Parts: sequence; C-alpha cells; structure tokens
Amino acid sequence: MKTIKLKCDNCGGELEVNSEQDKIFCQYCGAKIFISDDASELRRVEDVKLQARKKNHEQTIKEKKELEELKALDNFKKGKLSKVLLIFAAICGIIAFTSGLSLAGVIAFIQTGLFIGSWLLGMEIIKSQNKKLYLVLALIGFALIIPFIALSNKKNTYNTLTECKKFDIDDIYLRSEIPNLNKHNGEIYFNSKDKLNITLCGIDKKLYKKYYDDTIKKGYVIDAEDDIDSYLGYNEEGYKISLSWDEEDKELTIELDAPMKMNNIIWPTTGLATKIPKPNSMLGKISLDESDSFSVYIGNTSQQEFENYIKACQEMGFVNNYSKTDTSYSAENNEKYELTIEFKGNKTMYISVDSIDEDDSTKENTTTQDTQKEKQKSSSNDNSPTINNNLRTDFKNAMDSYEKFIDEYIGFMKKYSSNSSDYELIMEYGNYMTKYNDMLNKFEKWEEEDLNDAETAYYIEVQTRVNKKLMEASLEE
Repeated sequence: MKTIKLKCDNCGGELEVNSEQDKIFCQYCGAKIFISDDASELRRVEDVKLQARKKNHEQTIKEKKELEELKALDNFKKGKLSKVLLIFAAICGIIAFTSGLSLAGVIAFIQTGLFIGSWLLGMEIIKSQNKKLYLVLALIGFALIIPFIALSNKKNTYNTLTECKKFDIDDIYLRSEIPNLNKHNGEIYFNSKDKLNITLCGIDKKLYKKYYDDTIKKGYVIDAEDDIDSYLGYNEEGYKISLSWDEEDKELTIELDAPMKMNNIIWPTTGLATKIPKPNSMLGKISLDESDSFSVYIGNTSQQEFENYIKACQEMGFVNNYSKTDTSYSAENNEKYELTIEFKGNKTMYISVDSIDEDDSTKENTTTQDTQKEKQKSSSNDNSPTINNNLRTDFKNAMDSYEKFIDEYIGFMKKYSSNSSDYELIMEYGNYMTKYNDMLNKFEKWEEEDLNDAETAYYIEVQTRVNKKLMEASLEE
C-alpha cells in the first residue's frame, strides 16, 4: 500500500497519508485536509502498475505451464510408456477377442480399454483437466495383470471353470482313438473329426494313473514326453495325445489331434524357399509362401534326417546368432534371412525362413550417435522417393500393409471364433499369430527412424485406427 508525504496547509506539519484516502485530519493542529487530485492520480497510476505486474506474473505462470505441458507431451510421444501402452493394448485386445466371456477374457478387455484410454490421454487426443489421469489408467491396467495371470494359469486353457456335467461318449467323433473313458462327467471344448479337447472331473491320482497306463497300452509311445502329471505321445497312425492332470482340482484334460493332412509337394523355385536346402522328403504341407516369409511342414523325416538337414542349412551359411536344442535350431545368415527348424514328432519337421530388417546396431559406428542419425536422415531423404503430404513411399507402403493385415487378421479371427473346432483354422491360427508378431515388430521399428512431422502424424493415425478396429472387434464378440 503506497504512502504519500504532504504538508498541512494550516500549520505546515509534515504528514504521511495512505494513497487510498480521500481526506485526513492533521495530527498537529487538527485541521481537515482533503487529498489533492495529484495524489489521487498517483494512487490510480500505482494501481495500474500493480495490476499490470499482477497480469504479467499470471501470464508468465500460464506460459510456463503451457511450456511444461508441451514438454510433457513431447516426452510422452518419444518415451517408452507410449510404446508399451500400444503393445499391451494390442496384446490384451487379441486376448480379449479370442478368450470370449471367460474371466481372463473380461479382464483383458478391461485392460485394453484402460491402455488405449491412457494412450489417448497421454497423446492429448482426449483432453482432461487432470494431466496425470493417463498414469492412473495405466497403473490400473498393469495392476490387473496379476489377477489375469492367476486366472490364465488354470490348467484348463479354454475356460476358467470346468462345467462338470454328464456327456454321452457316443457324441465324441474320435472316441475310437482314445482310451476308454470310465468317467463321463466333464466338459467338451473341441469335438471334431480332427481335434478333441475334453476335461474330466473327479479324477484322483489312482484314476489318472489308470488312464495314463491305458494311453501307453493304446500305442501312444512314439516321441513320448513323460512328466509327473502330464504326458504326450504319438501312435503309429500319427495321432497325438496330450494328458494334463490337475491334482488340486482333480481334473484331467485330454487333447487329441489327428495327423496333419500332407501331400506330395513341389518345392518352390522362387522366393525364400530357394534360400534353404531342399529336404529329402517331399511329403508335406506348405503353410505360407510370401515374398518375405516361407514355412512348410515336412513328413517322413526321422530325428537323424532332422539333424542332417540342420547341417545342410549350416553349410548354406545359417550360422549367425544360432540357437540349438535336441528338437530345434534357429540362425541367421549374412543375407539377413532368419531360419527356424523344429522337430515336431511323428516324423514331422517344421521349417520357416523370414527376411529380417537390418538392425541399426550393425551399421557403421565410426561417428558419434548424433552424426550417424544425421547421415541416416539425409540418406533416407535422398534415396527414398516421396509422395503427397511429404510421406516416403516405403514408409507409406509399410503403414498401409500393416493396417491391411490387421483387417485380414480381424476377419480371420471372426471366422475362427464362429467355428473354433475347425482343425484347419486351428492350424492357421498359429501361423496368423506368428505373422501378427512379425508385422507388429516391423511396424514398431519405423518409430526408431527419423520420421518427419507428416510421417509421425500418419504413424499415430494408423496406430489409432488399428486400436479402434481391435476394440470394435472385441465389442462385437
């Protein structure tokens, strides 16, 4: 509050008055003194200055807050959390889409919404007064992983609770291929001419041991894998049986798969099949043959022939970053192709070869990281043709290819959900999941590139559309 020094017109005494006062009484002589217009003007000027300082202070705080918000948005876009949220949203969306109305599926559906909502808030596509709300949603989504895992770890993969009801053994298509069922209480999940999945209730240790012995007697002893409470084996006809006993719940899950239908194939003379040796046996089934991926099942292949094929692949250069077990081998070659070989049992070998993108870590590292990035950016701008809206052709094609695959994947999952007992669809499901993971990895690698503003916007646009499609598909279920 401003004070003004005045002199009393009556006695000449020096006075100090408040700038907001209009009149005072002299403390020396008691004379009544009116504050002059000059003093009032001075008071008004001081008030204006005070208001200006206050306004400037508020503007500074506002600008600082906006700058902090922009910095937080930029950190979120470039940070790991935004990528993690998208990955978990996609994974939970797939789980929710394929798990139906099981408790684990419901939790996965809730997590999908939480992760997508958190990402949209973090990107400020959805506005909120609470700037930390996206963190709250993300934490809730991650916290739900614990109950989801608890429910998913149930021995019964297809439902969280087995409905113990009596069934008719004559309703099972593959009843002649399984040991006699003394217990007819449980739940049948798959029942077709190609696959059976059934869980029996009230199976104690004695009953499990009896069924285990009957399985051995029925000839399921080829390429057998025996454990305390599980068993897997093939018979001479190629049928595969799997037993899984839950001592706590006293449940026995039986899975039976018919032999894969194979024919004499013609080995491709173009594409990725030319990058690997031709197997001795041509009895098989080509499951995928595309420009960047090839996979095939080969029959009539012994364990020794499987080992010989690995050696042949090594001789063709597949020795980089290799990993080998008794039943599998994976490696890369100098041409950046990745090979996977698995011995599936029942004289069946699985082979897949995929093209892989060159990892940035293998590029020349003779300059600093900043200089290297500048070179990469310059190189990409010089060598990659652009199209409308300043998007590189290879980038745009990759984004559109990813979204097109998601549309194809959702269409397949709808078909699979409506006929989940179809053996051919079950086999195809595994291939789709492999290809989905591959497409997702290729999509995410673009975020590591030096994208311009238009490409960054299109990247986010595609991911947002994809998440929306996965969400809508899960809602339709």
